[in-house]
Amino acid sequence: YKLRGNGYIFDNVGVRVYGLEYRRGIFNTLNLETSYSYQILIKEKHIIWFCLSAILINNSVDFASIDDLAYDPYFIFDSNYGSTNVNFSTGLAYLYKGLRLGITAPLLLNNILKDDDYVVYNTGPTISLHAGYIFRYKELSLYPMIYSYHFSDDNYWEGSFLCILRNTVWGGLSFGKNKSVGFYLGVAPINN
Repeated sequence: YKLRGNGYIFDNVGVRVYGLEYRRGIFNTLNLETSYSYQILIKEKHIIWFCLSAILINNSVDFASIDDLAYDPYFIFDSNYGSTNVNFSTGLAYLYKGLRLGITAPLLLNNILKDDDYVVYNTGPTISLHAGYIFRYKELSLYPMIYSYHFSDDNYWEGSFLCILRNTVWGGLSFGKNKSVGFYLGVAPINN
Protein backbone atom coordinates (compact mmCIF):
# COMPACT_ATOMS: atom_id res chain seq x y z
CA TYR A 1 0.00 0.00 0.00
CA LYS A 2 1.39 3.41 -0.90
CA LEU A 3 0.27 6.93 -0.16
CA ARG A 4 2.23 9.76 -1.72
CA GLY A 5 1.97 13.50 -2.09
CA ASN A 6 4.42 15.90 -3.75
CA GLY A 7 4.45 19.65 -3.78
CA TYR A 8 6.65 22.58 -4.63
CA ILE A 9 6.95 25.64 -2.43
CA PHE A 10 9.07 27.63 -4.90
CA ASP A 11 10.63 26.80 -8.27
CA ASN A 12 13.74 25.33 -6.64
CA VAL A 13 12.34 23.90 -3.38
CA GLY A 14 10.19 20.80 -3.07
CA VAL A 15 8.47 18.89 -0.29
CA ARG A 16 7.11 15.38 -0.25
CA VAL A 17 5.02 13.32 2.14
CA TYR A 18 5.11 9.57 1.60
CA GLY A 19 3.61 6.53 3.30
CA LEU A 20 4.31 2.88 2.58
CA GLU A 21 3.23 -0.38 4.14
CA TYR A 22 5.17 -3.41 2.91
CA ARG A 23 4.50 -7.01 3.91
CA ARG A 24 6.60 -9.97 2.90
CA GLY A 25 6.07 -13.25 4.66
CA ILE A 26 6.38 -12.69 8.39
CA PHE A 27 8.01 -9.24 7.96
CA ASN A 28 5.99 -6.02 7.97
CA THR A 29 7.32 -2.50 7.46
CA LEU A 30 5.40 0.75 7.80
CA ASN A 31 7.21 3.94 6.69
CA LEU A 32 6.03 7.53 7.05
CA GLU A 33 8.42 9.95 5.36
CA THR A 34 8.70 13.67 4.75
CA SER A 35 11.33 15.08 2.40
CA TYR A 36 12.81 18.45 1.55
CA SER A 37 14.62 18.98 -1.75
CA TYR A 38 16.53 21.89 -3.17
CA GLN A 39 17.48 22.44 -6.80
CA ILE A 40 20.56 24.39 -7.91
CA LEU A 41 20.94 25.52 -11.51
CA ILE A 42 24.68 25.33 -12.21
CA LYS A 43 24.62 26.30 -15.89
CA GLU A 44 21.97 26.23 -18.53
CA LYS A 45 20.27 22.82 -18.22
CA HIS A 46 22.84 21.57 -15.64
CA ILE A 47 20.94 20.95 -12.41
CA ILE A 48 21.97 19.52 -9.04
CA TRP A 49 19.28 18.27 -6.64
CA PHE A 50 19.88 17.76 -2.93
CA CYS A 51 17.34 15.95 -0.77
CA LEU A 52 17.03 15.22 2.94
CA SER A 53 14.31 13.00 4.39
CA ALA A 54 13.11 12.17 7.89
CA ILE A 55 11.46 8.77 8.20
CA LEU A 56 9.43 7.10 10.93
CA ILE A 57 9.89 3.35 10.48
CA ASN A 58 7.98 0.57 12.19
CA ASN A 59 9.32 -2.95 11.56
CA SER A 60 7.65 -6.01 12.96
CA VAL A 61 7.96 -9.77 12.70
CA ASP A 62 4.86 -11.93 13.09
CA PHE A 63 6.14 -15.22 14.46
CA ALA A 64 2.56 -16.31 15.25
CA SER A 65 1.93 -16.85 11.53
CA ILE A 66 4.48 -19.69 11.47
CA ASP A 67 2.48 -22.73 12.56
CA ASP A 68 5.44 -25.02 13.17
CA LEU A 69 6.99 -22.68 15.75
CA ALA A 70 3.99 -23.00 18.06
CA TYR A 71 5.01 -26.58 18.78
CA ASP A 72 8.74 -25.97 19.10
CA PRO A 73 9.72 -26.18 22.79
CA TYR A 74 12.97 -24.31 22.07
CA PHE A 75 11.23 -21.32 20.50
CA ILE A 76 11.77 -18.52 23.01
CA PHE A 77 10.13 -15.54 21.26
CA ASP A 78 6.67 -14.11 21.85
CA SER A 79 4.32 -14.08 18.87
CA ASN A 80 5.19 -10.57 17.65
CA TYR A 81 8.27 -8.38 17.76
CA GLY A 82 8.47 -4.84 16.60
CA SER A 83 10.42 -1.66 16.85
CA THR A 84 9.81 1.92 15.83
CA ASN A 85 12.74 4.11 14.84
CA VAL A 86 13.37 7.53 13.40
CA ASN A 87 15.85 7.59 10.55
CA PHE A 88 17.21 9.94 7.91
CA SER A 89 18.09 9.63 4.23
CA THR A 90 19.94 11.92 1.88
CA GLY A 91 20.61 12.06 -1.81
CA LEU A 92 22.31 14.03 -4.52
CA ALA A 93 21.40 14.00 -8.22
CA TYR A 94 22.83 15.58 -11.35
CA LEU A 95 20.54 16.26 -14.31
CA TYR A 96 21.57 17.42 -17.77
CA LYS A 97 18.96 17.32 -20.51
CA GLY A 98 17.87 13.63 -20.39
CA LEU A 99 20.83 12.36 -18.31
CA ARG A 100 20.13 11.39 -14.69
CA LEU A 101 22.94 10.45 -12.26
CA GLY A 102 22.55 10.08 -8.54
CA ILE A 103 23.73 8.73 -5.23
CA THR A 104 21.55 8.14 -2.20
CA ALA A 105 22.20 7.04 1.33
CA PRO A 106 18.88 5.70 2.62
CA LEU A 107 18.59 4.89 6.30
CA LEU A 108 21.70 6.71 7.48
CA LEU A 109 21.20 5.28 10.95
CA ASN A 110 21.06 1.50 11.26
CA ASN A 111 17.49 0.24 11.34
CA ILE A 112 17.69 -2.79 13.59
CA LEU A 113 14.91 -4.88 15.10
CA LYS A 114 16.31 -6.37 18.34
CA ASP A 115 15.19 -8.45 21.26
CA ASP A 116 17.52 -7.41 24.07
CA ASP A 117 20.93 -8.13 22.49
CA TYR A 118 19.73 -10.56 19.81
CA VAL A 119 19.37 -8.96 16.35
CA VAL A 120 16.24 -10.28 14.64
CA TYR A 121 16.33 -8.05 11.54
CA ASN A 122 18.85 -5.50 10.22
CA THR A 123 18.27 -3.33 7.12
CA GLY A 124 21.21 -0.97 6.86
CA PRO A 125 23.41 0.83 6.09
CA THR A 126 23.01 1.13 2.30
CA ILE A 127 24.41 3.23 -0.53
CA SER A 128 22.56 3.40 -3.85
CA LEU A 129 23.92 4.60 -7.20
CA HIS A 130 21.72 5.14 -10.22
CA ALA A 131 22.08 6.28 -13.82
CA GLY A 132 19.60 6.71 -16.64
CA TYR A 133 18.71 8.70 -19.68
CA ILE A 134 15.29 9.93 -20.82
CA PHE A 135 14.79 9.72 -24.58
CA ARG A 136 11.91 11.90 -25.75
CA TYR A 137 9.99 11.65 -29.00
CA LYS A 138 6.90 13.86 -29.28
CA GLU A 139 4.60 12.74 -26.43
CA LEU A 140 6.53 9.54 -25.69
CA SER A 141 9.43 9.23 -23.22
CA LEU A 142 11.62 6.13 -22.87
CA TYR A 143 13.66 5.89 -19.70
CA PRO A 144 16.24 3.09 -19.26
CA MET A 145 17.89 3.07 -15.81
CA ILE A 146 20.36 1.03 -13.82
CA TYR A 147 20.62 0.91 -10.04
CA SER A 148 23.35 -0.47 -7.83
CA TYR A 149 22.69 -1.03 -4.13
CA HIS A 150 25.56 -1.60 -1.74
CA PHE A 151 24.51 -3.04 1.60
CA SER A 152 26.77 -3.63 4.57
CA ASP A 153 26.99 -7.33 3.71
CA ASP A 154 25.87 -7.66 0.05
CA ASN A 155 25.54 -5.91 -3.31
CA TYR A 156 22.51 -5.85 -5.59
CA TRP A 157 21.88 -4.40 -9.04
CA GLU A 158 18.70 -3.73 -10.93
CA GLY A 159 17.91 -2.44 -14.41
CA SER A 160 14.61 -1.02 -15.50
CA PHE A 161 12.91 0.45 -18.54
CA LEU A 162 9.97 2.84 -18.31
CA CYS A 163 7.76 4.06 -21.12
CA ILE A 164 5.79 7.25 -20.42
CA LEU A 165 3.01 8.58 -22.67
CA ARG A 166 1.94 12.26 -22.37
CA ASN A 167 3.30 12.36 -18.79
CA THR A 168 0.07 10.59 -17.85
CA VAL A 169 0.26 6.85 -18.58
CA TRP A 170 3.38 4.83 -17.86
CA GLY A 171 4.49 1.24 -17.88
CA GLY A 172 7.70 -0.70 -17.72
CA LEU A 173 9.66 -3.61 -16.43
CA SER A 174 12.66 -4.23 -14.23
CA PHE A 175 15.09 -7.07 -13.76
CA GLY A 176 17.74 -7.62 -11.16
CA LYS A 177 20.31 -9.82 -9.55
CA ASN A 178 18.98 -13.23 -8.54
CA LYS A 179 16.60 -13.25 -11.54
CA SER A 180 14.03 -10.87 -10.06
CA VAL A 181 11.52 -9.35 -12.49
CA GLY A 182 8.99 -6.57 -11.97
CA PHE A 183 6.28 -4.96 -14.08
CA TYR A 184 4.90 -1.42 -13.75
CA LEU A 185 1.70 0.18 -14.93
CA GLY A 186 0.36 3.51 -13.77
CA VAL A 187 -1.81 6.51 -14.50
CA ALA A 188 -1.34 10.08 -13.31
CA PRO A 189 -4.80 11.63 -13.83
CA ILE A 190 -3.55 15.09 -12.83
CA ASN A 191 -0.86 16.17 -15.27
CA ASN A 192 1.79 18.21 -13.39
